[in-house]
Amino acid sequence: MNELNKAEWHYQLRIRELSSDHVDVGIAFSNIGTIYTDRGEHKKGKTYLRRAFNIFRRISSVDDLNVTEIDFNLASVYSHVENTKAALKHKKSVTNST
Repeated sequence: MNELNKAEWHYQLRIRELSSDHVDVGIAFSNIGTIYTDRGEHKKGKTYLRRAFNIFRRISSVDDLNVTEIDFNLASVYSHVENTKAALKHKKSVTNST
């Protein structure tokens, strides 16, 4: 099992152990999304990043660093899947929060 697969397995385990609104679940979803995008599986990565984004929007303030990081990652994913409008929306959110 390579390192990315091990990391994904541990993040999935963490997700099952905690409540859906726990900050660590949001971090795990974000990290799994990053793993998938690093593998070139942008649609799957986007799914996990959106789940993380929704958790952090529910439990954090808008200017939370986790929200900003996920916005940045989503902008990158959307540009890879050629959704310019969504990419610009997330890029604008990153710019506004810094």
